[in-house]
Amino acid sequence: MNKRITLTVFLLFVIAAIFTRCIFIDELTMPANVQAGKKFKISMRIRMQPKQDRENIRFVFAMLVPKGWHAKNNTKISYTSTRGNGILVPVPANVVAAKMQYINWPDGLMNRVGMGKNTIPDFEWVVFWTQRIYSITSGEPEFSGMLHVIATAGNENAKMDMGFMVCNSFDGFEGESVTKKVFKPLTVSGGKGLQIDYQKPQTSVVTPLRSRDTALFTISLDGNRVNTPLSRASIVYLYAKGYANQKVFEVSEQRIDNKMVPLGNNKWQLKLRPRTFFDVEEGQSLKRMEYYFVIGNSRLKVDNNSVKRYQHTFQ
Repeated sequence: MNKRITLTVFLLFVIAAIFTRCIFIDELTMPANVQAGKKFKISMRIRMQPKQDRENIRFVFAMLVPKGWHAKNNTKISYTSTRGNGILVPVPANVVAAKMQYINWPDGLMNRVGMGKNTIPDFEWVVFWTQRIYSITSGEPEFSGMLHVIATAGNENAKMDMGFMVCNSFDGFEGESVTKKVFKPLTVSGGKGLQIDYQKPQTSVVTPLRSRDTALFTISLDGNRVNTPLSRASIVYLYAKGYANQKVFEVSEQRIDNKMVPLGNNKWQLKLRPRTFFDVEEGQSLKRMEYYFVIGNSRLKVDNNSVKRYQHTFQ
C-alpha cells in the first residue's frame, strides 16, 4: 500500500498588491511511492486573492515529470471551486508564456524554476490551464478550490523530485507567482530495468535517455561531480560493451571514434550511433550497453562506483 504524504505550504511573506491575484498552495497530497505504468492521484488545495481587475484570464497548473511519462497526453485534471467546477487542458505549445517574450510556457518554467534536486536533464514542465476563462474584480471575496490530478507513472523504476507550479495566465510566474512552486520526492517501482536515480550526482549521462540503437545520442562525462583522475587527464577514451539478442559487441581499444571530445573544465562528450559504433550486423538488435572511461594510455578508469560500469538501456 502506498504511503501517503501531505505537505502544507505556508507562504510567510507579504505580496505586493499590484498582482492580479495571489495564489496560495495550502495543501498538496500525493503518494510517496507509485507503481510503474499505473495511474495515481494528486490533490492540491488552492486559495486565490483578487488584487486587481483582469479580464479573460485562466488558472495555470504545471507539473515537472520525466519526458518518458508523456504526461501531456496521459494526465487528467479537474477542479472544484467556489467559482465553479471544470477541467484543465494542455496549453498549446505555441503559446508564449506571460511576461516571457518569445518563450513558451514549458521552456520558460525550466529556465525560471528549474528541475529541483534532479540532476539528469530528462525532465519537462507540462503545463495546463483552465478550459474556462475568468474575469477578476479587485476586492472581491477570496475564493478557493481543489485541484484533482490523475497522473500516470512511466514504465521505468526511478527516484526523483516531482515539481508543481501554479499561477495565472496574465501574470505568469513573474514575481510572486514564481514562489508558488513545490517539489516532492517520488519513487517509482515495479518497472523496467535498474532504478534511475535522478537525484544522484551523475558523472556520466546519456542524452536522450530513451533512444533506439540506430539513433544518434551523446555520452557526457563531468569530472567535477565526484573525485576522479580527470583533473589530470588530457585524453579520455570510451570503452563499452553492447549486448544484443545473442551476441556481445565490445570496443576496448583506443580508436578515433571512441575518443572523447574535451569541453573544458573537466568535462567531455562523445556523439555516436550505437549500431555503427559497435559494428552490429543485420539481424542483431542492441538491448543495452555498459561503458566506462579510460584516461589516455594509462590504466586509470572512470566508472560508476556503485556498479563499476555505467549502463544504458535501449528502447
